[in-house]
Amino acid sequence: MADYLSYIDYTDPSFFIGCLFIVLGLVLFFGLRQIRKWMLKKVETTETKWDDILLGSVGKPVTIVAFLIPAYYGVKNYILTPAGMEELLATEIDEVLAVIIGAWFLSALVQNIMEFYGRRVIQSSKNDITTRLLGLLDLLAGYIIWFVAVVIILKIYDVNITPLLAGIGVIGIAVALAAQDTLGNFFGGAMIYADRPFKVGDRVRIGDHVGDVLDVGSRSTRIKTLDNELMTIPNSTVSTSIITNYAMPDINLKVRLAFSVGYGSDIEKVKAILKEVATQAAKNFDHILEVPAPEVFFLEFGESSLNLMVTFWTNRFDRKWESRDYINTTVLKRFREEGIEIPCRQRDLKVIIDDGAGCSAGHEKHC
Repeated sequence: MADYLSYIDYTDPSFFIGCLFIVLGLVLFFGLRQIRKWMLKKVETTETKWDDILLGSVGKPVTIVAFLIPAYYGVKNYILTPAGMEELLATEIDEVLAVIIGAWFLSALVQNIMEFYGRRVIQSSKNDITTRLLGLLDLLAGYIIWFVAVVIILKIYDVNITPLLAGIGVIGIAVALAAQDTLGNFFGGAMIYADRPFKVGDRVRIGDHVGDVLDVGSRSTRIKTLDNELMTIPNSTVSTSIITNYAMPDINLKVRLAFSVGYGSDIEKVKAILKEVATQAAKNFDHILEVPAPEVFFLEFGESSLNLMVTFWTNRFDRKWESRDYINTTVLKRFREEGIEIPCRQRDLKVIIDDGAGCSAGHEKHC
């Protein structure tokens, strides 16, 4: 600073002209600042939000530029001596300021776009991982823009940036190796957000675990199991597991119940009883649907039984067990009343007895 002060001739009339340019810059700065505040209030009343975004992005950089241009012009052409002008131009300060203003504008533009549209996404999804992911993307975008600006400034001054980039690459590899589990969980969370296999409140099966989704974080997903236990599953595991979502594509769920009767049973009578019980259950319970209607199928001839299946639809995946309990209990009661045999598995055992005089065979049947 002392060197540049030595290049100023305070007795030269042009010095005062240069000061007038600096004052003009200050007047423009405060004037545009007030205009910016007035315009921000005006654009809030418009339907489109792009005017808010653009004004919020260019407003501050423009006020700074409005001060810098006349001030820089006055200092360079009226305040500094020719030797001082040469010294100032050698610093490439005009190019550096242009890069800084450009980076500032882009960073503010990205921040305003992410803030406006990100807020809409957050309000629509109400997902914790969405909030964290958008915040991280906003932060990374800002760092990337300013990193590029620093690289350009270093290039302006002919600084070799190859060692810097190599060092950053080595540091990045070291950080990635040290935090690979954390990064794996984070990117797993990003994949969950992008793919949207479930949302908070859905009942899901993740691998061997069944429960209701309570929270999807940046590192893990939390579900409440059917035994009312809180289970935390790393996102890297979730993203590579087979996921069954019982609430999608809608909350209606098809339930299948298997029944077996003896070979001597009247199959038409059995089907009629099963149909009657399932239909009555649909009428008695709101969570069992009458449409589509319950159905009964005679599936196969088993080893020791005739095997049938009842299918019905429920609109409450969390009431599946109650539905099964009611129908099973009612069917058992009706089968006993009608004398319909519910067989157990049978095996024929051949017993050979050696009594010394020879072997004799007998048969026993076990359930």
